[in-house]
Amino acid sequence: MILVTVDDDALERDLVALLHALEAAVYRGLDSAAEMHAAEARSHHWYRNRTGDLEASTRAYAAEGSVWNDDVQATVAATEPYAHYVDARSPILEPAWQAVEAQATASLEAILEDAANAY
Repeated sequence: MILVTVDDDALERDLVALLHALEAAVYRGLDSAAEMHAAEARSHHWYRNRTGDLEASTRAYAAEGSVWNDDVQATVAATEPYAHYVDARSPILEPAWQAVEAQATASLEAILEDAANAY
């Protein structure tokens, strides 16, 4: 016969720590993916960059929302007032995402895996 004893308090502490680590990793991973997306949109676009304003306004915004409510998201946007006209003529952000999606997804997965393996 094998007897196994589990320290419930230690198990609970470790599980809570793991959940916190995974939650933080989701935010870090989404922020990283958004930064990759924004960098791609700034560096590879179809429009002629006359003033630099549109390119400079294309940036990543920190992930917001709740991991546990399944509504966390990071955003990439070009915020110049005329950006939506340029994007309507020919997309800027969507092709940039398509170019980095595999790399960004792999980075997010690696960040999550590292967080999970730390425990």
